Amino acid sequence: MQAMSSITKQSWRFIGFWVALQAVLALAVDRPNSEFNQELAAAKQAVERNDASGAVSHFSKANELRQGKCSECYIWLARIEMSAGQIDQALTHSGQALATATSDGERSKAQLYRGVALGRENNLLLAEAAFKAAVVS
Repeated sequence: MQAMSSITKQSWRFIGFWVALQAVLALAVDRPNSEFNQELAAAKQAVERNDASGAVSHFSKANELRQGKCSECYIWLARIEMSAGQIDQALTHSGQALATATSDGERSKAQLYRGVALGRENNLLLAEAAFKAAVVS
């Protein structure tokens, strides 16, 4: 009976240790996501306040937290740059948005803004192709 009690205590200690370890690991994994979400929210708030430089800073930081693979960040950067007349940079960022897109919706948005930027450069043939790709995505 005592041997059974000892095994049960060891099992409960192990389970307790395992649960604590999983909680610590979950917090470590969630921290970057939490920081990313905070940067993304701050960037969108900056857009609402018409603070382009603040928005660019926060979208860039959010993208950095995703190791340069945040398609949504690139799309927003392209939008901000188009509104500032920086069409070349907008094309670059819309291309990066397309390259990092992980869903049809992201691909469609990237093609849409790529098409708008190409249209502003009077490259209507490529703009049309981008718009068609946006619809297909």
